[in-house]
Amino acid sequence: MTVREENVVPVAVRERRKIARERPEIVISAPQEDGEGPMTASDPDTVSTRLRAVARTYSDFPVPGVQFLDLGPLYADPVLRSAVGAEIVGRFEGEFDAVLAIDARGIPIGTVVAVTAGRPLLLARKAGKLPGVVDSAAFALEYGEAVLQVQRADLDRAGRVLVVDDVLATGGTAAAALELVRRSAAAPAGFAAIVELVPLGGRTRLGTSVRLEAVLSVAL
Repeated sequence: MTVREENVVPVAVRERRKIARERPEIVISAPQEDGEGPMTASDPDTVSTRLRAVARTYSDFPVPGVQFLDLGPLYADPVLRSAVGAEIVGRFEGEFDAVLAIDARGIPIGTVVAVTAGRPLLLARKAGKLPGVVDSAAFALEYGEAVLQVQRADLDRAGRVLVVDDVLATGGTAAAALELVRRSAAAPAGFAAIVELVPLGGRTRLGTSVRLEAVLSVAL
């Protein structure tokens, strides 16, 4: 028996609508108080609460005197990881054309942000990791010095660039990445971090010339 096309299309459309209706709402199982149930992943209070719960701090790593904030459990949680990326995208909605993720721990969340927003992903990597013509910026860490590099040609074509890292501490890494953007033909759209360590003064160092957003701000 011959099946006419006009009889097939409506069935396919109805089937897609059925799937969309049955798709469950994604939730984060955040710590519950007073019998409250889980909240949606798009709720910033739930995201920050869950993020605070999974973050781990290690003393004297990588050198004595440094408090190291480990966000490994965040990256291991697909729902929370996606929610954090969506939160960052939402705060800069329509304000950036590309994402510049900072090596190394800013690359996973930068990737999530770029994919969520449907924007190109560029990398700011440590010295010697990128081929071709690169631009470099040196910066000081809490426990030493380092150099960030970008592939200049790609950055020149990027337009408005959102710089993304996992943690804002003293602001040295962020300042170096933003400097590389300003040297190029692109323009900084802002800086986003998963966590801001407030006492270390990174926000003050970056100043008010660029918009800064953190999903969670903590005092060590």
